[in-house]
This record gives sequence, structure tokens and C-alpha cells, in this order.
Amino acid sequence: MGYGSGTLYQRGKRRIWYYQAYVDGKQIGPISSKSTDRKVAQRELDKLLGKRARGEIVHSRRDKQIVSDLLDDYLAYADERLESAKIIRWVIEANVRPMLGRVAISRCDVNRLRKYRQERAAAGADDVTINRELSYLRAAFRRALKDGAVGSVPYFPIVKEDNARKGFQDEADFLRLLNELPNPLKPFACCGYYVGMRRGEMLRLDISDVDLAGGFVEIRKAKNKEARLVPIIDGPMREWLEWAVQNRRAGQGKLLVWEDGRPFTERNFYDAWHAACKRAGLAGFIPHDSRRSASRNMRNEGIPRPLRKKIIGHKTDSMDERYGIVDIEDAKAVREIMSKKYGNTTAKTTTSKINPDARSR
Repeated sequence: MGYGSGTLYQRGKRRIWYYQAYVDGKQIGPISSKSTDRKVAQRELDKLLGKRARGEIVHSRRDKQIVSDLLDDYLAYADERLESAKIIRWVIEANVRPMLGRVAISRCDVNRLRKYRQERAAAGADDVTINRELSYLRAAFRRALKDGAVGSVPYFPIVKEDNARKGFQDEADFLRLLNELPNPLKPFACCGYYVGMRRGEMLRLDISDVDLAGGFVEIRKAKNKEARLVPIIDGPMREWLEWAVQNRRAGQGKLLVWEDGRPFTERNFYDAWHAACKRAGLAGFIPHDSRRSASRNMRNEGIPRPLRKKIIGHKTDSMDERYGIVDIEDAKAVREIMSKKYGNTTAKTTTSKINPDARSR
């Protein structure tokens, strides 16, 4: 292509292709192509060489001297492109920047990162939390590598998380929790437990996304921007979605709101959630545990794996496969199967309407 040459090679048990090139005699990479196909890696290398030829890559830009510089660039990218930008910013500003922000990029190596891990563990953070913090910093380094702001990415000491098969709850336990939750939280809880909707997906739902007559919820604002349909399962899920729609306020757009009309946010429901979990004897149960439970329950009922993934929004084993959009027939099939299991469930919860007088306060 007239851009010069670089290097391609495979590494690791999965035989992923990596590529690298040199700018002014200094190495850019290695960068993962995230593929076992050499042609994919070659295309990515060609893009890198093209940038080099056009002078778009300047190795170790002078304005990138400390870790905070990389974090600033990554947060700007996250604000523009990532649905989880608010959470990423909160994690970075709470712990990563205060502890590593002033460290020179050249000194942020594996030894400094291991020290960070030790200091966070000593402060009481668990392995999962520390892994997430380091993963955001690693993403910032990788972003800078692609932009030519750094020449390499240090090794990050991510440890294996021992969380297999944790967080599952049987329906009886879930119904006990449902009984303890305030009414506005019950539609949220049911959508998570019965069809595995993500927290962010539920918080972004509008009333217009709920088709009670058709029996579907349309997730238009999903992770990775892939829309899908999920079925409304007969039983508590349908009961509380009907309650939410029937009790909507004048001019209300969001599905999930508090009694005073405030929409749910990423954080403003947790106190009520954890208090209800404690009263129900399920301390430590988090909304994402409902998602795991939904996947297990569908599997136990014999719903095929590809269809489960479409409904829940899981990725397949293929690196490049995108989420599938569920069509009406797929969602009907899941609704019919799961409604046989849950349709006769007695929620044992009070569907009292919001006090009209409270709305005017």
C-alpha cells in the first residue's frame, strides 16, 4: 500500500494476532487485533501505517507526561462513545486518579500497578473492584497507544475473580424480596429477575417502550447500542408493569419514577434496594444477580442458548459477533415457555396505588 512495513505475529493460547510498527525508530505496539484471522490484523496494521505515513502519529507526545493526561483523554472518549461513562468517571475520580494520576507514564509499570493493587486491598477493596479500576486504566493506556501518545502498554496485574455461580436466587427468595421493596422498585426488580434486563436498560425505559397488549418491552437504549425486544412474562412481571403504566403521572415519560415523580438514576435506588434485601434475609443481593438468575432459569426450562442470548443480550463466543435483535416470533416463544412457569405465581405483594395526595406534595 506504499506505507512501509510493520510486524504481525500471534501469541497466547487463543492465537490472537498482534501488530506493531515503528515511528522515528520507536515502537508503537504491540496492539491486539482481537482476531485469529491474519487478514483482520493486516487491515489494522495498514491503518496504523497509513497514519504514520500521513504524519498523524507522534510518538510520546510532549503533552502526555503523567497518567492523569491519559485519563483525561479516555474520559473524553467515554463521554462521547460509552454508555457507562458516568460509572467509569466515578471510579477513576474516586480512586485511580488520586493514587496514580501524578505518576509519570514512564514509571507506571507492573511494579507500580502491583503496589496500587496492594494499597487498595489494604483499604478494604475486593479483587473485583480493583480489577475494574485497573481495567479502566488499561483502557486509557490502550486508547493512548492507538493515538500514538504512548509506545507500549504495561502489564496489568488482573487477578482471577472467584465469582462463579454466585448471586443466583430461586423464585421463592425473589418473591420475598419483592414483598419488601417499595412499589416503584417492583417493576425494576421483576424486569431484572424474569428476563434479565440490565440495570441501565431498565433505567432508560420510557412508558412508550412497554407494549402491554402485545406483551413486549422494547429496549431501544441498550449496551453497545443494539436494540432488542424482550417478552413480558405473565405473573409478577406483567402485574407490576401494568401497575407502573396505570400509575403514571401527567407528562411522565420515564417508566421508572419515585412517588414524587423523580426518575430513577444509577444510584438513587440503592439505599431502598439494600434495605429491602436485608429485611428479606438476602443481604448482598444486587440487581445484576437477577440477570444471572434469569439466564439460569431460562436454561433450566430448556430455552435454547442462542435464544437466551438474544433475550438477555449476551455476546456469543465469537469475538466479532454482534447482539441479535429479537423478532416477534422469538419473543413470543420465550413468553409462552416462561409464562407456563410463572403465570400462576401469586406475587403476595400489595399493589396499592400511589396516594394521589402524595403526588401533589
